[in-house]
Amino acid sequence: MNQNNTQSSNHLRNQIYLAGLLHDIGKFYQRADDNSAGKSKILTEDIKNVTGSICPQYKGNYSRKHVLYTAQFIEELIKVNNRFNINREELKLFRLAAAHHAPGNFHEQIIQLADHLSAGLDRDDAPEKTKDIVFENDPTRFKKVKMRSLFEELFTEEEGNFKFELPLTQNNIHNKNDFFPQLEIEEQPNFKKLWAEFVLEIQKINGGEIGSYAENILSILETYTSFIPSSTNHLPDVSLYDHLKTTAAFSLCLYDYAEENKINTIENLKKTNPFILIGGDISGIQHFIYDVISKSAAKNLKGRSFYINLLIENFIQIILSELNLFNGNIVYGSGGKFYLIAPNTKAVTEKLISIHTRISEEMLHKHQDELYLALSHVEFGFDILTKGDTGKLWKNLNDQLTKEKKHKYFDTLQEHFNMFEPIDTSDMQQDEISGRMIPKNEGANIKGDLFVHEETTKAYVKLGQLLKNTEYIIYTDSDNNIKENEVKGLFGKKFRFVGRDEQNNELQKLDKKSKIFCLNDPEKLQLHPDIHTTYIWYGGNKYPTDIVGNPISFDKLAGENDNSLKRLGVLKMDVDSLGKAFISGLPERKRNFSAYSTMSRSLDLFFSGYLNVIQQSNSDFKNNTYILYSGGDDLVIIGGWHQIIRIAEKIHDDFKRYTCNNPKLSLSGGISVVPAKFPILKAIQEAENGETLAKNHTVDKQKKNAISILGMPLRWDTEYLVVKELKDDITFYLSNNKLPKSFISRIRNYCETSQINEKGEMRNIQALWMSAYELQRLKSRLSKFDEDAKSFLEQVKQDIYTNKYKNQKIKTNYHYLQLIDIACRLAELEIRTKN
Repeated sequence: MNQNNTQSSNHLRNQIYLAGLLHDIGKFYQRADDNSAGKSKILTEDIKNVTGSICPQYKGNYSRKHVLYTAQFIEELIKVNNRFNINREELKLFRLAAAHHAPGNFHEQIIQLADHLSAGLDRDDAPEKTKDIVFENDPTRFKKVKMRSLFEELFTEEEGNFKFELPLTQNNIHNKNDFFPQLEIEEQPNFKKLWAEFVLEIQKINGGEIGSYAENILSILETYTSFIPSSTNHLPDVSLYDHLKTTAAFSLCLYDYAEENKINTIENLKKTNPFILIGGDISGIQHFIYDVISKSAAKNLKGRSFYINLLIENFIQIILSELNLFNGNIVYGSGGKFYLIAPNTKAVTEKLISIHTRISEEMLHKHQDELYLALSHVEFGFDILTKGDTGKLWKNLNDQLTKEKKHKYFDTLQEHFNMFEPIDTSDMQQDEISGRMIPKNEGANIKGDLFVHEETTKAYVKLGQLLKNTEYIIYTDSDNNIKENEVKGLFGKKFRFVGRDEQNNELQKLDKKSKIFCLNDPEKLQLHPDIHTTYIWYGGNKYPTDIVGNPISFDKLAGENDNSLKRLGVLKMDVDSLGKAFISGLPERKRNFSAYSTMSRSLDLFFSGYLNVIQQSNSDFKNNTYILYSGGDDLVIIGGWHQIIRIAEKIHDDFKRYTCNNPKLSLSGGISVVPAKFPILKAIQEAENGETLAKNHTVDKQKKNAISILGMPLRWDTEYLVVKELKDDITFYLSNNKLPKSFISRIRNYCETSQINEKGEMRNIQALWMSAYELQRLKSRLSKFDEDAKSFLEQVKQDIYTNKYKNQKIKTNYHYLQLIDIACRLAELEIRTKN
């Protein structure tokens, strides 16, 4: 193929991707029109005249008139982008995007097929499933239908019985009315205003090359269409953004596969497996982040945590670049994992092998065996996408990744390293943070720190410091001259951290391969014609600092008063049964890539975005907790132990609200309480053990939905609430000298001697009588002015005897004595911490 043919092919390829990205933009534009399509003042006569060639007929009438608005938008786009090499006569982009319901050639049919596959639809039943709601007396009522939450139908048998609505601008995470699903939103969506803002953003990138233009279009679509329903009938809980993005990815893959295999009919294409789902999963994250020496941990953990995010982005961009794919091919990338849709071509699968080899070699050189990227893929085609079997695809890929992680670096070590060659450690020294042995001539001091550090440790500390005031992160080529505001990546790349004022100055130095990330604030997104600009969420870029700006030491977090008991709390928590949710949680006909993309992005919005709001909006949380890691569906937070319990409860409560109070969706976690100088990795492992206990905890035949504190799992909606109330009462009475301190030791003794079995049954009945006798005596000794304390003791006495709480039966397998025992332990901790 000569150079002109190659350029022409690439140009068509880019147009097919962009057409897939914009094929349903008319659904947005149509909602901004006060009139119906026939009476529209937005649609030009030229566009109205092509109705018969791009709108299909349904029961004798033209339908799918949103494509007219897509055509109108493409027409306006072409007029202002003379650098696209697109003209009205050529009609390629125009028809590729607008004719997907009445395709006239193979390439237009590719867009149609990608549209159907994105929604998980068979072509034969597609018209009915995606037809927007139309009412005889109000044909524009579909414009008033709001997006629904995908979480509401997760794990439920009923379909379409939605009660909650989503606001049009849920990305505004700081406004709870704009973030949480609501039972009824009275205000109607102002699509006209939103469309006008969308167009203004589009105008900022006019004139760019079509590839970078498409990438910036993707960023704008995420901001403005993430909470517009893809369909008001079949997919009201899947966003228009995720449908457009997935359709673009499928379109590109179908085109590439057809080109390589010389396929020119849709019928033949549907008989193949033209796609692969690529999965990447970093192993060793927990040890890498947390296995550091405790005395310097506060300086280092945040940088190490964020470095994992940079690695994931580094891997994704390298793979996209090598495989000539777009950011729309990304299904998900967070929490140490990523998934991409790619064409199942020989060129792609062969390159994946070489890419993985290069990544493994560079990772092993830089990180030894601390971190490893497992990379695998599975192929799929038309059948699995239209028969509700997509969940099996995820399971098969994740099983392969799990298997590969058990054999990390096997091929690389065999080829490049002598496993039995002795290592000379005589000229080595230990890094004061990581504990790794390094050559003495490689030590590097951190400013203001006399300890010895290797260069990578210095970079992690610097990264944590840079995050505090960063608004933009620039991903660009490295010239090996790493400045103070830069961190070195892999494969000749680096990340530059800048504030808002610095960003414009930095633009002059960037090439078109660079990428700009706006951190945690979509409203600060500044678009540029030739450089892909987008935004990312990251949990924990703000953290408590001392007066000079350094992270507060864990010793300070554990307690300000030197005379009090100092204890850190470590919380590890994640979503219950998320793997099952992806495999079988959605109704069968909704198990499609658009829905999975919506669900993944929604979870990441909560854990990477909204978690910052929880931590920053409460002064106790803001000043006494670190979000060490948060993304995907899990988190690790460290802080004063009592604040950790409070923030865990807040996260649980807000997650329930965010997921429409779906009883099948829950969070489980573990909290370890340790001394300030306790090894961080061990503390997190204890929290992880607690998380495992919580996930195996069963109450009333229901597993999970629990928090484990001090090694005791408690169901959130029953046992935890009882323990919390008892702890508060006991703390109050003891702190105000209304009860003697011996009350706690008495309860502990009753619990230990009562021999309670795993069913909550008391074997030593004598302990029951003893508790009743001693608590009655204790009550009689109290002052007559302490009637409330006497009432409390009387209630405790009765509850121990009857195994109830305030005379009500508790849904639990614990005996009441076990619940008040853990409440006493927590009350004692709280009193000793304050004193």
